[in-house]
Amino acid sequence: MYAFIGVSAVIAFLVFLILSVVFIFKDKKRAKRFGMYAVASLFAIIMTMIADQSDRAKHEREQQEQKDEAAAAKGRVREALIEELRTNRVAIISEMKSLMANGDFLSAHNRAKKFVELNDSELQDLASEALSKHKVKRENELLSQLKKLPASNLEGNLELYRELAALSPNNQPYRKKSLQLQADVEAKKKRQQEEEQRRLALFGEPPKQSSWDGSYYPVESYLKRVMNDPDSLKMDSCTKVYQIDSGWLVGCDYRGRNGFGGMVRQSNWFTIRKDQVVRMQDASAYRP
Repeated sequence: MYAFIGVSAVIAFLVFLILSVVFIFKDKKRAKRFGMYAVASLFAIIMTMIADQSDRAKHEREQQEQKDEAAAAKGRVREALIEELRTNRVAIISEMKSLMANGDFLSAHNRAKKFVELNDSELQDLASEALSKHKVKRENELLSQLKKLPASNLEGNLELYRELAALSPNNQPYRKKSLQLQADVEAKKKRQQEEEQRRLALFGEPPKQSSWDGSYYPVESYLKRVMNDPDSLKMDSCTKVYQIDSGWLVGCDYRGRNGFGGMVRQSNWFTIRKDQVVRMQDASAYRP
């Protein structure tokens, strides 16, 4: 309908344009040539509009076919469910009652879940009862966990209160507590990010451990500066990086020649700031 109106409008406009040109141009050859161009343009426009309408109609047919197939598939699933319930109804209800008697309310509810839309009143009532009892049971479990969880564990408390709020959407205290904990967690993350930025500004990036021998370049460079025989240095192993108030802390085991030419093994802690060792301490100074 709309394509027909559009084509008619284009034709009317071009006819008007041709007649206007013929009237304006006294040179009939120029008017004729212009008219031929106009007719060719009109033909191209009409073909383009027809092709576009054809593509649109094809797309609409494909969409409708997909909808019809989806509806048919849904109908087949429903018929299969009806047959399954008709055949196994007694066994399903018996199984649900057994699960509920054993306190497994969620499994009982899930057993009937796919049949609820079939409007079997007994099955629906059992499923509703099972879900209600599951929520009460789970709520008591969560409240018990909260009593054992330190208030300082904001993330853990938030996770539990979120589940409580999901179990009881109309419970305002649960929802309010969940929102407050969410705000506290976000504030904690912000403080941690600010502290991390402050630490990076003071101490630089944490030193990176070599993938080859597990050593740290600042430690190796420092030892070679202070050792009796720098060329004899052998790095055996190093700890991960720790954060302390004065910088980045790593512990390393290493060997080197002493003043008498003998190889000795030593362990020390090294405080690093901006890729420079600023302090070396005995192995007994820290316990990781």
